[in-house]
Amino acid sequence: MIIKLIRKILRLLSRFTIVLFVLFIAAVAAFIWSYMNYQKTKVQLGGQDQAMSQQQVNRIMRAVGNLMILPEGEPTIAVIKDITALANQPFFKNAQNGDVVVVYPNQAIIYSPKRHVLVNVGPVINNQTATPASTETSVEQKDISVEVRNGSNTAGRAGTVGDEIDAIDGYTVSSTTNAKNKNYQATVVVNLKGKDVSALESKFGVTAITVLPIGEAPSSADVVVILGNK
Repeated sequence: MIIKLIRKILRLLSRFTIVLFVLFIAAVAAFIWSYMNYQKTKVQLGGQDQAMSQQQVNRIMRAVGNLMILPEGEPTIAVIKDITALANQPFFKNAQNGDVVVVYPNQAIIYSPKRHVLVNVGPVINNQTATPASTETSVEQKDISVEVRNGSNTAGRAGTVGDEIDAIDGYTVSSTTNAKNKNYQATVVVNLKGKDVSALESKFGVTAITVLPIGEAPSSADVVVILGNK
């Protein structure tokens, strides 16, 4: 009787061991599958945890903070890996592979570490049909006021270029003056009030930003054009 009982217990233990072994194998397989999918997702996104260490993130944010006043909140950071996939989005017009996208709740920034410039700054549109960080507007624009500032080393350039802008349909130059900084490498178009500035972007070959560079005085004009040395 005792021997039969022992044999029965051994059979139960054997079955229990097999069940545990099967569960262990299943858990290991699930872990491997999850890890592989996680790695695949990181590669597709080209996100912060793959591209940059925390030290690199801090360095990027310091560089961006030196060029503009940063919004409040915790940003999401990603590195552009394939710019061709973003070619149909105007916000990424002048971006390159390796540029960094910094997205706050209400504002998006593209910063180029290689060129050390703000490529674009724009609002984040929170709806299901709009693309985040889109800078497009459907509001009809008429008589856009433009302040032209000379940020180059060429004297009198603001007046000359101001006359050229004044001749463009729909734009009126309200004033011409000197910028605080005379070492702008390229012309900067600052769209302060969300106007359609495509004609100015085309003229100077740049994408407009929405925030004045640090140190520049505020303006009541719709748009500020800061002329660079190029």
